[in-house]
Amino acid sequence: GMVYTALDRYRGDRVAIKLEAIDRLSSLQIEAKRLEQLGGSIAPSCRKLGTDKDFRYIALELLGPTLNTMRRLSPNRCLNTETLLRLTSKLLRALEQLHACGIVHQDLKPDNIVIDAANPDVVKFIDFGVSTTYITPQGQHVQPGTVRCVAGTPFYSSLKSQGGSIPTRRDDLESLVYTLVHLGCGSLPWFDSNLTAQQITTLKVQHSDAICRYLPPEFGQLLGYARGLRFDQKPDYKHWATVFDQRYAVLQRSHDGLMQWAAQ
Repeated sequence: GMVYTALDRYRGDRVAIKLEAIDRLSSLQIEAKRLEQLGGSIAPSCRKLGTDKDFRYIALELLGPTLNTMRRLSPNRCLNTETLLRLTSKLLRALEQLHACGIVHQDLKPDNIVIDAANPDVVKFIDFGVSTTYITPQGQHVQPGTVRCVAGTPFYSSLKSQGGSIPTRRDDLESLVYTLVHLGCGSLPWFDSNLTAQQITTLKVQHSDAICRYLPPEFGQLLGYARGLRFDQKPDYKHWATVFDQRYAVLQRSHDGLMQWAAQ
């Protein structure tokens, strides 16, 4: 779909508008449902879902730039280590809230995490069009199985979801680690648009240790932890958020505690 900014004439503020052709299977209806479940704390609030002629549209709270934009604007095109550590603990806590609603995002990456325009110390997830739920209507965890079509972005997908496994909480966590490594290092070894999904998977396995070598050791530990989780296992978000908070406290050179863009 396409994304535009528009004016909300009733409220007098600007919103983000996403459009899709009305004749295609709707990802916007999925997105609206997920955002309603989340209630605006870790994702944009949904203003309206509607149709106009040949298009379906959703109006969303307008947020700030993506983390990928902030990375590109940073020295060496990487976030500084203190910001990366702060960000990691914030995102782990946000991921816990997301999963507590029964939602698996399925497409976590630097372009799908944004800064809140009103508070640059707050980050939110966006783009829930391929998100799914890991809880059945009966309130049980889904059973292991395979999917016909793998969703998400191969560069950031977990090894298991790339292999066709039904996505669960562990897969979002692994995607989050790849996202953080990209933000902290500026790239990942498998960033090549000519690679097949299978070649990307092979490189992810080959470079498991190497990708985190320029970052604090906790990132490599978190990647190993995410990959080792059972299908239905709940990640220990709070433990890992505390681990990154503690590393941040040891490293902290500036005492304002702000993200690098909030301090500017």
